[in-house]
Amino acid sequence: MEFSFDVEEVMKGCQQKILPNGAMIVLLKSDRVSYIGGQVTQVIDKMGHASSYAQGLGTVITTHAKLV
Repeated sequence: MEFSFDVEEVMKGCQQKILPNGAMIVLLKSDRVSYIGGQVTQVIDKMGHASSYAQGLGTVITTHAKLV
């Protein structure tokens, strides 16, 4: 999958945390968090679209907006 930015660089500063209820979250730590957050949104949306296409679904199930 192609992006106009380096996905590895975007995710490098992320930290995984387990919440008390067992859910896992990923924290973005950067002085450019709004810019990086926008790139993460692009990755989630593009992967969700590709996944729904591969499964032959009529709609995209996984999007950043739905995860938020």
